Amino acid sequence: MKIWRGKTPCISRKENRKMENLETELRYRFYDRSLPFTIGDGEIQNNDGDTIGILSHGETLHDYVLTVDTLATIKPCFRGFDKLVTDISPSFIQLDDDFDTMSFDIRDSEHIQITYEALNRRCVEMFKENSVFYADSGPEVETFETSLSNLRDVVLQINENDARIKSDTIDAFTNGGFEESGDVTATMALNYGEVDKDSHLFDEDSSVVKALRESGADEYLVTVYKPEDPKYDDTYVTLYLGNSMTDTSDAITAYKLIPCDWAEDDVQSFVSDFKDFCEISQELRQSQKGDDISLSLDDLTVDENALTM
Repeated sequence: MKIWRGKTPCISRKENRKMENLETELRYRFYDRSLPFTIGDGEIQNNDGDTIGILSHGETLHDYVLTVDTLATIKPCFRGFDKLVTDISPSFIQLDDDFDTMSFDIRDSEHIQITYEALNRRCVEMFKENSVFYADSGPEVETFETSLSNLRDVVLQINENDARIKSDTIDAFTNGGFEESGDVTATMALNYGEVDKDSHLFDEDSSVVKALRESGADEYLVTVYKPEDPKYDDTYVTLYLGNSMTDTSDAITAYKLIPCDWAEDDVQSFVSDFKDFCEISQELRQSQKGDDISLSLDDLTVDENALTM
């Protein structure tokens, strides 16, 4: 094995001057295009001081011209634009808000590839009769190819389509009899009190467990809680049903918190509501999976409320 014992190579003054010139030129370009970024010490930073890009020796302003043009083009499409941008380089831009990610692979002015990863765009929490239902759609990735001249319109349509999907999801569940607010939350259902591990109120042969087991759900569970005062307080139980995510359906979980005396009468309606919720979710996934972004400018409507990731 050879060990390097010479002096560490250093960057020449000429290279330093080139880097300083690039910083100056980019700083002016950002200012001229009203882009909320600063440059110093070879780093591109947002207004919060977060580093979102690193300049490399050998790069020139020419390498960043299309990047600056792309940033200026998409900026009006997003609220809090400076906080969304997480990566800037000569051929790549990424925006991220912890839920959705949109990246731009810039090949030339006629070929810009947009990759949009939406996390849980159909994620909802709905309620019905002492029950709470969750749908988790997971990450979904879409790609689009466009030019710089059409870029703003495509991004607006992506945002508009995403907002419509979320709105349609809520409408579908409310039309199916579910509500956006309720008295029982998942936190209550899962943490109502001390679990009675010795309870035999609902064994494997009980009608309640049998109904849950035969519901067709991937998972089921019955949790009995100890009453704080056995003389005066009712004993409560949480019924749980869950379906795992598949290629054709979202992940679904449901909880029902009720007095144990109600369980035998209410379990069938809980199972029925769970099946209805799963059916609506599956229909939404299939219908929205086929939605395409139309690039017809005649059909494009700019919704100012949709200009956010």
